[in-house]
Amino acid sequence: MERFFFLLALLGSATCLKVGNVGVLHMHGFWEAFDNPHHQDFKKYVEEKTGVEVHLIDAFNDIAAANSSITPLWVQVPAVLEQVKEIAAQYDKIIAVGYSQGGVIWRGMIESWDNHNVDTFISLASPQHGTADFPPKYLDFVEKKVSRLGRTVA
Repeated sequence: MERFFFLLALLGSATCLKVGNVGVLHMHGFWEAFDNPHHQDFKKYVEEKTGVEVHLIDAFNDIAAANSSITPLWVQVPAVLEQVKEIAAQYDKIIAVGYSQGGVIWRGMIESWDNHNVDTFISLASPQHGTADFPPKYLDFVEKKVSRLGRTVA
């Protein structure tokens, strides 16, 4: 549980100064699901220690499903944002927590969400280089390399 102390301090300071109702929305990372035991532990710990409700966002789970965590980010961000807006509407302020790819998704949502009520954004182990797509020439390059490699291996 020590791994949550830093986060608890951030959440505690945010909720001590709160005006109105505050909730925590947590987005999981790549190749994970919202019901991962570590995320469940986080939810339980924060709720028990702060009394703040934690929502684990159930979207783009694992890699086997049709809408999995390997779905392109330009598809995930607007889809998750619709779900997040419904949950966030219950609160005056929200604390956005993103783990790994979840932090990148949160960044994309905050950047594209007008008049959001995100008070605090906590990004854990997230590569914060934005959510832009690969340049078209890069994709052409990769396709040619993969095609050439496929012929070599076959």
